[in-house]
Amino acid sequence: MPKIITTNTDIRQSDVSQVRQLFQAFSLISDPLFVVDTNLKIQFFNEALVRLMNSWELPPPGKDQHITEAIPFITDAWIGDYRKVFNSQESLIERVDTFHKDPTVYTIHKIPTIKTKNPNLVTTIIKYQSNDEKISKKIMYIEKKYESMMKALRESEDKFRKLIAQMADGVWLFDSSQKAIFINKALCQMLRFSESELIGNIITDFMVATSHDKFNKVLLSLDTQSTSNPTEITFLNKSGVDVETRLILSSLTNADNQVVGNFCVISDITQEKSLQELQERFIATTAHELRTPLTVLSGYIDVLQIGPDLSQEDLLAIIEKMSRNVNRLVRLVRNVHDLSAVRTNLFTIDRKDVNLFEFINEIKDQIAILFPTRNIFWDTNVTSDSNLSFNMDSERIKQTVENLTQNSVKNSPKDSPINIRILSKSDELSIVVQDQGTGISNEGMLQLFRPFAHKPTQYSQSGTGLGLYIIKVIIQAHGGTIEVVSGEENTGCIFTIKLPNCDE
Repeated sequence: MPKIITTNTDIRQSDVSQVRQLFQAFSLISDPLFVVDTNLKIQFFNEALVRLMNSWELPPPGKDQHITEAIPFITDAWIGDYRKVFNSQESLIERVDTFHKDPTVYTIHKIPTIKTKNPNLVTTIIKYQSNDEKISKKIMYIEKKYESMMKALRESEDKFRKLIAQMADGVWLFDSSQKAIFINKALCQMLRFSESELIGNIITDFMVATSHDKFNKVLLSLDTQSTSNPTEITFLNKSGVDVETRLILSSLTNADNQVVGNFCVISDITQEKSLQELQERFIATTAHELRTPLTVLSGYIDVLQIGPDLSQEDLLAIIEKMSRNVNRLVRLVRNVHDLSAVRTNLFTIDRKDVNLFEFINEIKDQIAILFPTRNIFWDTNVTSDSNLSFNMDSERIKQTVENLTQNSVKNSPKDSPINIRILSKSDELSIVVQDQGTGISNEGMLQLFRPFAHKPTQYSQSGTGLGLYIIKVIIQAHGGTIEVVSGEENTGCIFTIKLPNCDE
């Protein structure tokens, strides 16, 4: 009498996405296969089962149809085996039985067990078998090949998951309803949500409203192409901060080439966008800052050309103003050059032992030439008799003092004093620049050392915001620190630099 050996294997998954992926793998199996839940209702079946039931002259089963309705002649013993799996947590039961009106023997084989504790799904897979010795040997060969295939499938899936998990870009797999079924660690870090907060939720819920239509258009584009063009989409992280991304979508299809979801690769381009905005601001700001002194110089050149009878006093005044604007151009070009060097990792300093007394006198002379009309008071404990030396890039530190003084001049009343102290303290050089100008707001403090962060004041409307940024780069390159103290409005600022003395 023909016999049937039945093996019932639990494939319960705590992660719904993994069950769905396993069902997709089941679709590729050529043997009849079906899955029932604890109520013995069919949750999945493949095309091979449909063909088998057609040979029995039975209609294909329906989802959520009870197993006894789908296969009316199924035995009570088989039903008992299912109950036993669910109740006793057994993962494998073999039974000899016979299908109605079918002389062929079947064997129901075990498939890869994912989890056997408290099962809520059981899978049955059926394979033809024969009493003929040659055919039996062939069947055994096929079974071994099948087991190898499933092992390779599991290993391939493990490698795929590890690869996705290690990707620097975010990965978001979602089903046809746009609900997440798989995400990787990079995406969690990018959006600052945990995996449990993302899985099962709709992808557009994590985007800004203005990106919804753009994203839906990308989805529609997959009707005519398998992979979308890169598209910029703005997400919101858990803190509500915009995350600028570049997104590429690909369709996920089943064995019948039906779209069941989408594979989404998300690259964080927030820094790239920030650099792009910085570049645009740099071009606009620099163009504006160059235009002003060049216009002034051009105007005075015209005056000199059409007014040869100018008095000596007028000529000196014009030359002084032209010199001031030339110096402004020199500082701007120097700052732009330094910014470029920093951005390309080419910024360097040239440290040498410098006589402090001579160094301070050179700074005084330079400041006096640059700002001849301002009241600048100096305080230092370095004398000609000190014979002190300090290891530093003297030209860069002169540039620092010059920029800080220029900052104080621009942001304080013309008749107010500016105090500069350069003090030598054991192995440290302290430089302090203090003014009585507008001061800096709390908001301004946060942006203070960022490029192009200039804020117009009542004394100065122009500026690139590069000076303080370059100063910080120079001081950090020396291993030093820079601090700023600003009280209430119009109480001025105190910039303090501390440089360590290092041997060459």
